Amino acid sequence: LKAAIERELGPLDRLGVRLDGPALAEASVAVVVPYLWQREPESAPVRGVFKVLKPDIEANLEEELSLLQGVGGLLDERCQALGLPNIAYEETFAQVRALLSREVHLADEQAHLAHAAKLYAGVPEVVIPELHPFSGPRITAMGRIDGRKVTDVDDLAAADRRRLADLVVEALIAMPVWSGGDG
Repeated sequence: LKAAIERELGPLDRLGVRLDGPALAEASVAVVVPYLWQREPESAPVRGVFKVLKPDIEANLEEELSLLQGVGGLLDERCQALGLPNIAYEETFAQVRALLSREVHLADEQAHLAHAAKLYAGVPEVVIPELHPFSGPRITAMGRIDGRKVTDVDDLAAADRRRLADLVVEALIAMPVWSGGDG
């Protein structure tokens, strides 16, 4: 992973960055790797993560998603031939293809992070990772945030769950809708 990161960004020590342990997560298109960034010579290091696209993922993903959509077409044909209910596999897989193909466009992700940081700047309960300046087309470098999933609510009191639900509705629905896209 270090070699892949350095191919994209150059020597990490020149950036004041050192990797901070093994990968934290791996998904179908990317790996998340922790790092420490010495932003200022005398300051404490900043914790961050790299989201690194896997090698050749762009071509491989497009090929696999194209094949999946083709399988959907065959399933639709078989359902029709066998008199089974029409589930519209090809159309569903085309929608999945469109959504998943976005996952490899890290420049879009970086723009969304920057926009979200502006939109939620006045909402202390919503934390958006800081985008670090050495991101690139195949790597997003951002601040590392510790916390818990918004869905982990079993140990919360009913009133706290209600406040969290209100915050989620406000932050994920109302604010984006009413912002008019000018964040």
